[in-house]
Amino acid sequence: MLRIRTALVLALVLIAPLSAAQGETAQQQAAAADEQARALFQEERYEEAAKRFEQAVRLAPIGSVAFNAGLAWDKAGKLARAADAYERALTLGGLEAGREDSANARLATLKQQLAFVWIKRPVGGTVTVAHHAGLSLPARIHLPVGSHTFTLTDSKGETKTVVRELSGGDSITLEVPFDGAKLATQEQPTPDALPASRSPAAGSVEPDAAKGNISPWAWVALGGAGLFTGASIYTGLTALDERDEFVASGRTDEAHLNRGKDFQLLTNIGIGAAVLSAGVGVFLLATSGSGSVSLRVSPTAASARLTF
Repeated sequence: MLRIRTALVLALVLIAPLSAAQGETAQQQAAAADEQARALFQEERYEEAAKRFEQAVRLAPIGSVAFNAGLAWDKAGKLARAADAYERALTLGGLEAGREDSANARLATLKQQLAFVWIKRPVGGTVTVAHHAGLSLPARIHLPVGSHTFTLTDSKGETKTVVRELSGGDSITLEVPFDGAKLATQEQPTPDALPASRSPAAGSVEPDAAKGNISPWAWVALGGAGLFTGASIYTGLTALDERDEFVASGRTDEAHLNRGKDFQLLTNIGIGAAVLSAGVGVFLLATSGSGSVSLRVSPTAASARLTF
């Protein structure tokens, strides 16, 4: 443990301080807060230093400064806050390889001593629990072992309270439904209620077999483009879900990470196939003898028109 503490102090000393940006008030304030935090850290006033580092991060979100906040909270013995700061540093990125490894290693150790909570709902609401007051949702936080009261407020001001007993190494998802959120979803207009959805779009063209000898492979190619597009949407959404599950596990479940990468690869392949298939279909239509393609490009838009 002494070696870990010594390494953390050395890492803090070696991280370069923030520099004020040209005329940027927020970044100037962030640089000032960072400088004050370093002075407080040297005076071993770790909790005050951590708060100053976090003030700097709020003004200018930089991974190395969030990492410094984690070091200070660690030295102050506030392990849940330290874990939150290390996680934010990794999320913001930009850490040097050695510091990124240190943050990952320390975070993995802390997760065994703390509970990790992903609060998903009410989206757009807030939660107050432990050291977090009015934290915007959704949010991922670490909490000490023990009983915790979560006070959740939705965007309309309705409040609910949930109590959870947490143990070291726990990783849970907390979703608290509010009636207001359900009503808001139900009140959204459906496509059938929109007048534009009841009639074909202006200028749409119906296929007319009597106007030309169009190759059936053109329709096969365009249909294939539609199928590949649909498949790409599905695999893309699945990849995002797998990534969220990986983050929700505290970045420890490699299975979700690997599945996410696999679905991302399938998404890229599907997009490429859709583009290729659509290109073949358009080419066959344009060269069928009675078809033409016109393109219009401007600095702000591009359009294509098919006639056959």
